[in-house]
Amino acid sequence: MHPNSVFRRTENAQSLALVRDRAFGTLAVSTEGAPLLSHVPFLLSEDASYADLHLVRSNPICRAAREGIPARLAVSGPDGYISPDWYGDPGQVPTWNYVAVHLIGRLSPLPHEQIDLLLAAQSAAFEGRLDPKTPWTMDKMDPEVRTRLQRMILPFRLHIDETDSTWKLSQNKTEPMRISAAAHEGIPARLAVSGPDGYISPDWYGDPGQVPTWNYVAVHLIGRLSPLPHEQIDLLLAAQSAAFEGRLDPKTPWTMDKMDPEVRTRLQRMILPFRLHIDETDSTWKLSQNKTEPMRISAAAHIETGFGQELGGLATLMQDPPQDEA
Repeated sequence: MHPNSVFRRTENAQSLALVRDRAFGTLAVSTEGAPLLSHVPFLLSEDASYADLHLVRSNPICRAAREGIPARLAVSGPDGYISPDWYGDPGQVPTWNYVAVHLIGRLSPLPHEQIDLLLAAQSAAFEGRLDPKTPWTMDKMDPEVRTRLQRMILPFRLHIDETDSTWKLSQNKTEPMRISAAAHEGIPARLAVSGPDGYISPDWYGDPGQVPTWNYVAVHLIGRLSPLPHEQIDLLLAAQSAAFEGRLDPKTPWTMDKMDPEVRTRLQRMILPFRLHIDETDSTWKLSQNKTEPMRISAAAHIETGFGQELGGLATLMQDPPQDEA
């Protein structure tokens, strides 16, 4: 999380409200080599002492957490690039604002006989957001499909010991500068770093044999993180600002030569450059590709009607999901 305390003064209740509303995050556990990550929907308990979730049985985290394991569940709010030009002050630098909350604790398996209770609770919670739709319930499931699903997934509970949050929203700027930057919001910077996600109701497929799911797009870059020589920090900042400013066309790009020399020197002392040497790229585009095209198109059409979810380009991706490379 961000080390600057000014970004970490949000009341815990506000952070937990975001977590409860978002209900989707990245579960991380440490093992040999790179950490194991999984993207999961979850339910936060009323007192925020635990979060319940399920994993497909073949997920490596299931084996790692067989006896319980320290874990972190990262939940993301909105994020985006902020151009220095938007502050109305020539002494500013590029930055990326974001909201993130981490739930830290111990991940433990639940008794497998609780899987039905967990699935019923999750579907009730997520279906409840789709008002005025009539909620889908577990009793709509074909018994054979239900049995097969029960065999495929395992229930887990994250016992929460600590909540850590960063709400980096330009609190270190004056109010006029912050308001000025906010007036420029609407640039689709989030699309450049993450894919859309959202709950998919079984009713939307037009087939009674379906089950609830959460579709999402995620890409992991896996490798080794190493420091770069500090004298490369200017080159890195110039390259980053050029790339992100280039997305804001027709805005005239901000460049490093606009920086006050004293501000530039102070910035150079504050930050360090790194490089992730990428050995592997791992991606999941979970877009109901295991359904027939008519079922997928039907679900996408329901997403486009809204149903209380802001799902970005999820419907578009489901209508024409990426194909495997030949």
